[in-house]
This record gives sequence, structure tokens and C-alpha cells, in this order.
Amino acid sequence: MITNWIIRLSEMCIVRMLGWIFVAANIGLFIYFWGDKPFGLTGDSLSYLETADVYLKQGGFFIEPSRTPGYPILNWVIAILTGVENIQELIPAIAAFQAVGYFALFAVLMFVFWRIAGLLGVIIVACLFTADHYNILWLKSIQSEAPSRLALIAAVAALAASVGKQSFSWLVAALFLIGITPLFRPSDVIFPLGALLGLSVYIYNRKIEFLRSSIAIALLISPFGLLIGFNGIVHGIYSPDTRSAPIFAARALALAAPERLLSAGIDKRIVEMVARPLHEAYLANGPEIIMVPNDFVQNDGVVLTRCPMDRRGVPEQLYLAVPDLFKGLDSYATSAVLQSIGRKAFFADPIGYLNCTKNGIWDFARLPLERPLKDKSLRNKLLIVPYLLPFMVGLICLSAWKSTPHSARAIVAACFTAAIAYWVLLGLLNSYVVRLGLHPWLPIALASALAWLLILRRQLGADR
Repeated sequence: MITNWIIRLSEMCIVRMLGWIFVAANIGLFIYFWGDKPFGLTGDSLSYLETADVYLKQGGFFIEPSRTPGYPILNWVIAILTGVENIQELIPAIAAFQAVGYFALFAVLMFVFWRIAGLLGVIIVACLFTADHYNILWLKSIQSEAPSRLALIAAVAALAASVGKQSFSWLVAALFLIGITPLFRPSDVIFPLGALLGLSVYIYNRKIEFLRSSIAIALLISPFGLLIGFNGIVHGIYSPDTRSAPIFAARALALAAPERLLSAGIDKRIVEMVARPLHEAYLANGPEIIMVPNDFVQNDGVVLTRCPMDRRGVPEQLYLAVPDLFKGLDSYATSAVLQSIGRKAFFADPIGYLNCTKNGIWDFARLPLERPLKDKSLRNKLLIVPYLLPFMVGLICLSAWKSTPHSARAIVAACFTAAIAYWVLLGLLNSYVVRLGLHPWLPIALASALAWLLILRRQLGADR
């Protein structure tokens, strides 16, 4: 009896030792990937700094119509705190802020998950941070993805704390962090929308009181909603920035049947000179096939299909077709007109528009899996982990649905619903297929992993 007990104990010690060695190896890979990534500036990087410079010198906001205000304002705040007068001097400070924040969140999440599920929780966090090295790529650039990633990872930590402590205040913090991400990157509106579906399931199962439910939902949708409302009232464009309007107009005009556009009251010059040639080209050639560059800016043999989209070429054709419509307009007013044209074209033939989005859904589903399999790089192969984990975890949890406690079922339903919603909605709404199809999965993966760890912990406690 004693001998058997000693053997089991030694086996457990060996397993734990191996587990910590595995964690240490992942941390080593994480640090290696961090150091191996070069710090880079792009055209987008410079535009964020230039917009922040306007804030610093003039105190004006929403000056740059093609940028959401979040990242330039963050850079502006860092400039004020550091006393820098030339915004270009801020680059090292911004990079340091992002790096410190990312490493701190890595450590915090490892600690939080260790408190929730012991060594298993630490292993999962270490694996996910190592695998999803796209976050490192963003955080070593002056890009709006950087603060968005930091906010989302911090939201996961707050969510873990809210569940572990049964605290509504931590849940409020998590939802607020998710809600502000679109202020940095408009396409991240998918996160609040996905979380809203998950939160609805959670509220239904947990029967949260009306006031708290209202606060939670408002935190998810109000930051982005207020920005869109501001732009709509002041500038006439119901969008966070001007880039979405030409994309929407280009796709809607190309995909709608010309006769339907005429019936919807769209100017005949637009239909004949712009929409009809686009639509005929689409019918003849189908969606565009393009090569997908990897994070080393090299083609790795993976291709994707995308719906017709030319956010620069189509507006130029519209300016030539109906010059009187755009005469004397600034960037916001021009985008408002483009948005109006796109809205009419979409409602003229919504089926034609939606039929093409199936290509976006398919590419978003397959690209993060296909690329790592084809790429020879270890770091790209590791990306399979955060891509598959949410769905593997969700399926395991659903298979154990009947045996799990009521509160744990609510957590599973919320996280799994959010993961599915994120996948489907991003496929439906994507405009930049290349960018969004390779979007980091870390926040959703961690949320789903958290759900499974909580179920496992509660189930083990119930079995004792």
C-alpha cells in the first residue's frame, strides 16, 4: 500500500518536473522569437506618428480621416508624459511601452492560470504565447494592432480574475478592454460583437440582474458606437474611418446586378461607366486569386480568393463619372458620399453581395491552418495551436455538457459562442482578406482554454 503510494507520488513529481521543463522551453522560444523579430516602421507607422504630432502641436482630434483616434491619442499621451516635443523621438518609448506591457501580461496570465488550474494552466498559456508569434510582429512595430492586442490579452486576464474571484468588477474591466479595441483598429469590432453573443448566453444562463446586464452590454458596444455616432453627426459618415467607405462602395457596385442599381435610383452614369464594367468583369472572371505573403514578406505557396475590391481605383472612376457629385468635398464628405452609394448598391442586391462573402469565410477558415502546414518555418507551424484550440476545447466541453456544473456550462457557452461568432462574422465582414485571414487567435483561444480549465477544476472537485 505504502509502496504503491510512493510510486504514484514519484510519478507525479516526474510529470510535474517534465511539465515545468516544457514551460521553460516555451518561454525560451518565446524570448527567441521576440529577439529574432526586427523592429520595423511602415507607411502606416509614420501616419500614426504624424497624426499624433498634429494632436501634440494643435490639440486637434479626428484630423486624420483615415485613422481611428485610439493609437494616435495613445502616442500623444506618451509624448506628454515623456516631455518629447518631436514625435519622431517617441519611437523607442512607444516600442518599450508595448514590449513591457506584453511581457507583463505574459507573466500575469501565467500566474492567473496557475492559480486557476495549476501547472496545466501555465502550460497552456506558455504554448499559446509561443505559438501566436504574430502578436510579437505587431508589438515590434508602430501599428494599431499593438495596443489592440495588449487590450485583448489584458481582457482575458480580467476575465480570468472575474471568474476566479466571482467579481463583477473584473468582468466590467474585461468588457471595457474588449469594447475599446475598435478605437485602435476598426476591424476589431468583431471582438465586441463576438463577445456580445457570448455574453448574452452567459447572462441568460446565469440570470444576471437587468442593471448589471445593461452595464456589461453597454461597455462592449458604446465606445465604438459613440465614435461612429460622432463621425456620423459631425462628418456625415457612419464609420470609424474613411477607408471602409470606398471598399464597401467598390464591392457593392461590382457585385450588384446593374438593372437592380438603376431600379434603386443610382445615377445612370455610375451604373454604366463604373458598376456595369465591374460586374461584367466579375461574372467573367470570378473572385480575384492572389498569393498570400508570409510574415517574412515571401510567397509561401498559399493562395486566397477575394471579392472584387479596389478602394482606390473605383473612387477614381466615380470621380470621373460624376465629377459634380464630389466637387469641393473634403475627405470626410467624400467618404460620406461613397458610403451612401455603397449602401444603395448593397440594398439593391444584398444576395449578390452576400454570395461573394462565402469566399471570405472559407479563406478565413483555411488560411491559418494551411499556411503553417506548408511553411517550413517552425514558428509558422506553431500557429496551428492557437487556431485549432478554441474549437477543440469547445467540442470537448460540449461533449461533457450534461456532467458539468450549471455555472461552468454558462462559461463554456459564452466562450464557445464568442469563438464561433468571431470566425463567422470576420468571414462575413472582412475587407482586407489578407490581413484579417491571418488575424491572431490568442485572446479567443485563451478564453476558451479558461472555460475548459474551470470545468476541469470544478468537475474534479465534484468527483472527490
